[in-house]
Amino acid sequence: MNSRILKTLHLSTVVLVSTFASGCIRVSDDGDRQVIAYELWVPLTLLLACLAAMVAGWFLRKASPGRALGVALAGFVLLVLGVPSLSRDRVTIDERQFIVRTGLWGMTSVHSVTFDDVQLMRIIFETSTNSRGRERTLCFLVCQRKSGPNAKVPMNNNMCEAALPYIVKAAEKRNIPVSDER
Repeated sequence: MNSRILKTLHLSTVVLVSTFASGCIRVSDDGDRQVIAYELWVPLTLLLACLAAMVAGWFLRKASPGRALGVALAGFVLLVLGVPSLSRDRVTIDERQFIVRTGLWGMTSVHSVTFDDVQLMRIIFETSTNSRGRERTLCFLVCQRKSGPNAKVPMNNNMCEAALPYIVKAAEKRNIPVSDER
C-alpha cells in the first residue's frame, strides 16, 4: 500500500509540474486596461495537490514517519504560501501606468510605474551563478524615470513574460523608447 501511495504522489507531482510548466496565463482586455494573471484552475490545482500531499503524509505516518512528516509539511507550506500567491499574482496595464504584483503571500513585491514619469525603458538580462555553480539568467525591465531613481522590475515568471509585450506596446503608444538588450 505504501508503494501505491508513493507512486500516486510521484504521478501527481509530475502532472502538477507539467501543468505549471505549460504557462497557463489569462489575458483580460477591458479596452484601455489589460490584466494578465494565472488561470483560476492553476491555484485550484495546487490546492488539490497540497491537500493530497497532506493526506498522503497522514497515511504514510506509520510506515515512514520522517517521510510522512516531510510530505505533509510540504503540502501545508505550499497551501499557506503558494495558493494565495498564485491567485493574487497579476500584471495590470492601463494608459496611465503598469503594476506588477508577484511573490509569495506575505512577501509580495509590487512595482508600480507611471508612464508619464518614464523617459526610457530597457529590457535587460543578467546572468548570475549560484553557490553550486549553476548559471541563471534573469530578465528585468529597467524604467529610467524623469525624476527619482530608476525602477528595476523583475520579469522572471511566465505571467510577467506574457505581460512584457503589452507593457512595451503601451510605452510605445506614449512615445517612450524601449530597447531590448538581449
